[in-house]
Amino acid sequence: MEGFGLSQGLGLAESKTPMMNDEQLNAWIDQLLTKNTKLNFVDRIVRPEMYPTLDDGEGGMKTHLMSWSTMGDKKTPIVYPSVIFDPETQQLQELDPDAAYKHAMKTKEYLPFPTEQAADLFSREYKRHWRDGKGPKGYQP
Repeated sequence: MEGFGLSQGLGLAESKTPMMNDEQLNAWIDQLLTKNTKLNFVDRIVRPEMYPTLDDGEGGMKTHLMSWSTMGDKKTPIVYPSVIFDPETQQLQELDPDAAYKHAMKTKEYLPFPTEQAADLFSREYKRHWRDGKGPKGYQP
């Protein structure tokens, strides 16, 4: 798993708060997703038309509900979804936070980041990949 590389020169390692303009942020997210499409939750972001959505009960939809946490002795920041794709039922399923973390650890469905700030930024901004109509059918940015 490649995760986030520092070679982009965006200053994430040097700063407690990642600072990027919109163009840099969009490029960072797109590059990170493109490198990690082998992960189901990333593939669902990149190819939303191939997967179902989950009704949120309020006229909207859920597809990922990204969370971030740390793992291991080194406390590596990671991002993972709390809405997962069940390959047996071919449906999305929402997990509680503890179950989502355990699922990510068991399946290795997570992305590592160099800092907590980078993980938090990605978990909040990953939907930028859906700009220009790339999102799930019915998604309104």
